[in-house]
Amino acid sequence: MTLRWPWTGRGRLDDALAQIVYLRAENAKLTETLTRLSRKEMGLSEEPHAPRPPMLEMPRQLADFIRGFADRSIQKSMRDVAYQRVARGATWQQVTQDAMTEDKEPR
Repeated sequence: MTLRWPWTGRGRLDDALAQIVYLRAENAKLTETLTRLSRKEMGLSEEPHAPRPPMLEMPRQLADFIRGFADRSIQKSMRDVAYQRVARGATWQQVTQDAMTEDKEPR
C-alpha cells in the first residue's frame, strides 16, 4: 500500500515530512531512556560494556615450563595468574619472562 497525500501545497508536505523525522528522533530518545532505566533497575550498568578481545593462546614455552612443576595445584595457580595478567593488559612475552626468572621481591 502506498501513501497518497491529498492535493496540498509543497510547503505542507515538507512540514509533514519534517514532523515525521522529528517524531522518529523523539521516539528513539525515549526508547533509549527506557532501555537505560530498565538496565539500571536490573542492577546492570546503564550502557552495555564492549566485549573483551579474544584471549590469545598461551605460548608453548610457558605452558611447558608450568607443566614442569610436579604439584597440580601449583600448575593451576600459575596458569590462572598468567591468564589474569594477560586479561589485565600484559603481553605473553612479559608474562613468560616474569615466570621464568626468579623475582627478588614477591608480587
